[in-house]
Amino acid sequence: MPKSLRLVVVGGSCVGKTAVIEQAVFGNHSPGQPMFHTIEDIYEVQLDTERGVKERVRIFDTAGVDSSNGELSKHYFSLADGFLLVFSVTSKKSFQQVQAIKKEIEKSRGKDFPVIVIATKTDVKGERECEFAAMKKWAEAERVRLTEVCVGDRKALQDPFVQITTRMVSSLGKGYLQSGHSEVKRFLSMRKTSKTMSVSKDSGLDFTKE
Repeated sequence: MPKSLRLVVVGGSCVGKTAVIEQAVFGNHSPGQPMFHTIEDIYEVQLDTERGVKERVRIFDTAGVDSSNGELSKHYFSLADGFLLVFSVTSKKSFQQVQAIKKEIEKSRGKDFPVIVIATKTDVKGERECEFAAMKKWAEAERVRLTEVCVGDRKALQDPFVQITTRMVSSLGKGYLQSGHSEVKRFLSMRKTSKTMSVSKDSGLDFTKE
């Protein structure tokens, strides 16, 4: 069987990490849903690359980092094939946390390790703390792709997942066995690591048809 790519989703508490995953993958997030603190959830999915090839991806939805120095469990740095960093434009602290995490990734895995950044809550009027110009300047200096999104816009959310999947495959190179179109069935299973929930779902996940 082909290996699974390992994507770690990281950011501060209540920036919308779980909502981003749920909406992009399942399309089942509704604005206004209550937020819950995540310990760690794991999703096993198939995601498209920019070449239209589906890849098996294990997504780690991590607990929110709570301090401005971006404290993240060290094992994620060696585990990950790529990172999706999430912050809210309504929280300058969450942007600072992402900046700190990016520095830690660079120290651990190098400057060119696959990283994509998502800025959420762009639809929240009058509460923006992060100026777009400052965000853009940082992203350009760090050579990372940064996308502003509203969680209600599923198509906009899917693009960063396609981009990071493509980056991970490219980074791993020839040593990685691509799944291809016919080697695996179209399925999606979601395994919750909490003590009280275990869920499995079928999926027709195909971003190219959106």
